[in-house]
Amino acid sequence: MSGQTAPIEEDPALPFRSIIDAADDGVAIIEAVGTAGEATDHYEWRFVNRRGRQILEVDGIALGGTDVELTAPGLVRHGILQNCALSARAGSGDGEVHGKWLSSDGRVLAARARMFGPFMILTFRDVTLAEQLERSERTTRLRLGDILASISDGFIVLDADWRFSYVNVEAGRLLRRSPDRLLGCNLWEELPHLGSSAFHQNLHRASADGVAVAFESPGELDSEVWYSVRAYPSDVGLTIYFRDVTVERHVAMQAAEVERVNSLVTLAGGVAHDFNNLLTVLNGHAAILAERLGPAHPGMPQLEAIRSSAGRAEGLTRQLLAYSQHQMVLPTPVDLNLLVDAVRGQLLDRAGAGITIDFEFEEDPVTVDVDHRQLVQCLLDLVDNAHDAMPNGGRLTIGVSRAPGSGARSEPPGTLGFGVICVSDEGVGMSEEIRTRATEPFFTHGGTGHRTGLGLSAADGMVKQAGGRLDLESASGAGTVVRITLPLCADSCADSAAAEAPAAEAPAAELPDERPDEASILVVDDNASIRDLLARLLSDQGYVVEAAADCASAIERASARARPFDLLITDVLMPGQTGFELAEVLAASSTGPAVLFMSGFTDHPELSRAPAATLHAFITKPFSATEILGQVRRLLAEQAVMRGGTNDAG
Repeated sequence: MSGQTAPIEEDPALPFRSIIDAADDGVAIIEAVGTAGEATDHYEWRFVNRRGRQILEVDGIALGGTDVELTAPGLVRHGILQNCALSARAGSGDGEVHGKWLSSDGRVLAARARMFGPFMILTFRDVTLAEQLERSERTTRLRLGDILASISDGFIVLDADWRFSYVNVEAGRLLRRSPDRLLGCNLWEELPHLGSSAFHQNLHRASADGVAVAFESPGELDSEVWYSVRAYPSDVGLTIYFRDVTVERHVAMQAAEVERVNSLVTLAGGVAHDFNNLLTVLNGHAAILAERLGPAHPGMPQLEAIRSSAGRAEGLTRQLLAYSQHQMVLPTPVDLNLLVDAVRGQLLDRAGAGITIDFEFEEDPVTVDVDHRQLVQCLLDLVDNAHDAMPNGGRLTIGVSRAPGSGARSEPPGTLGFGVICVSDEGVGMSEEIRTRATEPFFTHGGTGHRTGLGLSAADGMVKQAGGRLDLESASGAGTVVRITLPLCADSCADSAAAEAPAAEAPAAELPDERPDEASILVVDDNASIRDLLARLLSDQGYVVEAAADCASAIERASARARPFDLLITDVLMPGQTGFELAEVLAASSTGPAVLFMSGFTDHPELSRAPAATLHAFITKPFSATEILGQVRRLLAEQAVMRGGTNDAG
């Protein structure tokens, strides 16, 4: 029979096709294939409209004469077509059959079928979403009672006469009353203290005006406890949610304080960076002027006063950078015993004649990774604070010890323990209020004329940047104890030769015999004042100097030379490429220049990425003319040795 029937859907001239194709539902004509009067399980498609093809996902496939089970097996297995055929043969009802089937990809399809002779008209649609929503609604209704009873917020329902008609468990706990006891009671009679609180005003407004309200109010028995309340009017009264927000209020206050401090950190780092550039230029030109005037010039005392003030400003910017944790750190393994012992004289001088310092050391090495220059400055700042706290003299104890790791999550992974430096004085101490603010920048309780208030904040910033912590113990009239705790190195238990006391820098190697002007130097800095200063300072020493404002210009200048520069002096952070990337480009050849990196504001992690094959060093801004010239002479001497003792720059 199927071979004798034309595939209707392939006939574009059907008069009804355009109408059916515009339908929102799928519409199909199916032929029940079999012997007249017999039941059949074999059905073939004769026509499927456009929407039906989309639902069945058979666009582009010719279905005329195709077995329905091949395209929609769920439709046949569910029995919708069989039931429709049986209903038509039995003449029962109107012959229309309703049903649902599951597609092969899990979608739920609903259908209606009616027989017309051997043909069946099938209309169908995708009801997957509706089924999901219906199941979800049933589940929600079933769980609503449990949810209301177990939600973390207190939940109550008040009727039009302010009586409790529902109270969940959490609401009873927060109100300190049994939910069963509250049912049927009047809110204002049961909790009379609320009549003079924000509850009364806001709940009456919600009820009278029919508007939702949200507010916070202190608790019934403890004004330190605060509740967040939301009330919604309804046909039966008010629905009210409330919860304890005491902790959230404290956290919000702390977050605001953290934001304030972070703003100060950002400001401190930015100010220090700009001042370091200014101080570099000031110190450099002062050095040039001092050399040209000579010691006998009548203006030298004023010039020395300028240089002295610049030195004090340099110390202040160093403290700002330490506080902001944006200073350049060059950590090395340091035994805290050796470090404290090496600076014993500086600490005694800083304390003054009226203060005795007792030094206590650990028997074994206490080795930590730290920038020893910053740690020494931190100790000097702490001794300054102790001096101020003991105006009539006293005893100061500086001790080195070990502390085991606690295994807490806050500790870095693999922590072996900690090295501790403890600075304890017998001074006036601090009240609890002052102690909690002691590490804030510019905070000082010493009065006018005392220090800037950056000592403890700078020390705290330095220790944090080194991966440690600074703890304060103090009370009014009972002195102060400051503990600096730093993670131990892996080799701390061994007698490590690498962990030595900080020593004075070795004198710079002398240049070979050839004239200084045979050495060529490329200076790169986006700050024009620093470029001009270095160009003048180095040119006065007889070097051949070229300057560039950025990495691209520097690469052009290097490419234009027949021979490479002997030395590159470059800022670390500049617009575009960094100084490290510039050094990598210029170090591409085996005769690339030595590199002196400069920076006054960076904790850039790429310092370790400086080309391994390149001779390089680092100098922090602000620097003196003596410091940078010493570095230049040392690097050029070492570069000459690396090039076989011959200066190729010409």
